[in-house]
Amino acid sequence: MDSCWQVTENQGFLITPEPVTDPLPFLSNSVHSAVSEIMDVAGNLSQLVADGRCREVCLELPIPNFSGSDVILDERAAERLQQVYAFLSNGYMWQPGKEPTQQLPCTLAIPFVQLSAQVKRPPTLSYTNTQLTNWQRLDPAGDISVDNIKAVQMFQSLPDEEWFWVLHIVIEARGAPAVVAGTRLVQASKLNDIDQIKRQLEITHYGFETIIELAGRMEEGCRPEVYYETLRPFLFAHPDGVVFDGVQALGVNHKHFWGKPEHKVL
Repeated sequence: MDSCWQVTENQGFLITPEPVTDPLPFLSNSVHSAVSEIMDVAGNLSQLVADGRCREVCLELPIPNFSGSDVILDERAAERLQQVYAFLSNGYMWQPGKEPTQQLPCTLAIPFVQLSAQVKRPPTLSYTNTQLTNWQRLDPAGDISVDNIKAVQMFQSLPDEEWFWVLHIVIEARGAPAVVAGTRLVQASKLNDIDQIKRQLEITHYGFETIIELAGRMEEGCRPEVYYETLRPFLFAHPDGVVFDGVQALGVNHKHFWGKPEHKVL
C-alpha cells in the first residue's frame, strides 16, 4: 500500500486519499474493545473539557498495546489514533479551571509514544494532527472547500475553532498546485525550458494569491478574542517539558519538550 503522505496536485500536503475517521475497521481484535472506548472519549472531548472532567476520564482509560506490527493495518488509522492521543493529552494538560500539569499519565503517555513511533513523529500535538489529517468531506464527491469539509477532532464545540482548522486545511488544498509547480519549476530551470518556467511561475503566483485571499477570511468565522482566549491555550507547550509516566524507553521521569503546532506547511 502506498504511503498516505504523498504531495499531490489536488491536496498538496494533506493526507491522501482521505483521512480515516474511524480506525476500528483497521485494527486487530486485540485492541478493539479498548480503542472503541477511547474513540468514544475522543468524540466527547469538547464536552469533557467544558465540564472540567477531561483529566478524570483520561485517568480511567484502558491502555491498549499498539507496539506490534500487525495491530494497525492502515497507516491512516495510526495517524487517526495518534491524533486522538495528541488532542487528549493537550486537553488533559491544559484543562480549563485547573492548574496546568506537565505530568502525562500512563493511560495517555504509553499509547501516545507507541503511536508516535509508528507515524515517525514526536509525541506532540502537531500541525499534522490539527490540520493535515483533521478533515472529512461532507459530500464525498465534492471539493475540499470551506463549505464541504468539517474538522474531525476539536477541543471545544465552538464554530470559531472549527473555522480556524477548516480554513487552514482549505489553504493547504487550494495552494497544492503551487507546491507541485515549484518542483516542476526546478526541473524546467535545469532544462532551461523558458516556456515551462513561465507557466509554472504563473501557477505559483496564482497559488500565492489564492492563499493570501483565503487567509484574509479568517475573521469571517474565527473571532480573534475567541482564538486567543479559548483555543490558543490548548496549543502551548509546557515550559518545563512533559513527563511521560510509565514509558520505560524514555525513562519514567523523562521530560520531552513540546512545541506549538503552528508550523504551517503552506
